[in-house]
Amino acid sequence: MCIRDRSKLIDRDKIIKTIYFGMAQKVQSPTYFKRPEYNKFLKPIDFDVENAKKTLTDAGWKDSDGDGILDKVLEGKKTDFKFKYLISSSSPVATQICLVSIAELKKIGIVAETEELEWSIFLKKQRDGQYD
Repeated sequence: MCIRDRSKLIDRDKIIKTIYFGMAQKVQSPTYFKRPEYNKFLKPIDFDVENAKKTLTDAGWKDSDGDGILDKVLEGKKTDFKFKYLISSSSPVATQICLVSIAELKKIGIVAETEELEWSIFLKKQRDGQYD
């Protein structure tokens, strides 16, 4: 599943409305929108749960055991679709965004949780590639 398809599961309009009180701008890139290298011609990624679910199904993710969690056999082992968002404990906004995302993901059978880390530990994990 590419980043574009995963982004279809994140309701950015809801995040802008509920967390930023409408005072944010939706962008299509991690690059700051006022930077000269920001590509303003990128096609918008819309919140589209049905399309994302189809992509997941096409990729082999399904709830094979009826427990409400998508799973897939990877390297001969049934693997549930679970992951953690690593976030800095000094960023309450990031925590709120993750919680909104987690609620949406849960609706289609993806289990996500947050792991809040002190900033220096967060950066070390990023630098050392200690994440999936």
